[in-house]
Amino acid sequence: MGLDTVELIMRFEDEFDISISDADASQLGSPEMLLEYLAMRMGAPPGGHCRTLRVFHRLRRALLAVRPDLPRDIPLDSPLGKIADKDDWPDLWTAVRLADGDNSWPTTLPWPSWWRDGLRTLRHLVLELAVSDVPHPGGGGEPWTREELSLRVRDIIRDQTATRLDFDKRKSFRDLGID
Repeated sequence: MGLDTVELIMRFEDEFDISISDADASQLGSPEMLLEYLAMRMGAPPGGHCRTLRVFHRLRRALLAVRPDLPRDIPLDSPLGKIADKDDWPDLWTAVRLADGDNSWPTTLPWPSWWRDGLRTLRHLVLELAVSDVPHPGGGGEPWTREELSLRVRDIIRDQTATRLDFDKRKSFRDLGID
């Protein structure tokens, strides 16, 4: 286990207020294994409603309100460049947030460029919005659901390693570039 992985494990210990033994940590070779471990340790219930599906429906409804010319069955893998161009994106995003009526979504979202990673597809946007909307239970509130844990694990890995949110959680940490 390399230094990046050790730091990542420490971050999860802090975030979820648990202790992960060295023996357990050495067995957590992928984000999926880490998620299973955290869910078991924290007794996370499966969760009743799919947060990403709800976000997708909210986003699609708001997009269609602002851009009625878009197909009603717009697929998740649609490139954002087919929905708006780089120059129109900030105004479109502001209008989408207003159409949705919930101010919990970020006020700005980056457009990808050669020096900065950004949202490339509707799927990336849905993940970003779902992650930004995950509550941080702790402190006697409701327990984390599995889906909330999954989204928070993705967010922490992205934050700690600059990996994109849509990484394959079945890949090993090493395959994700995390040593």
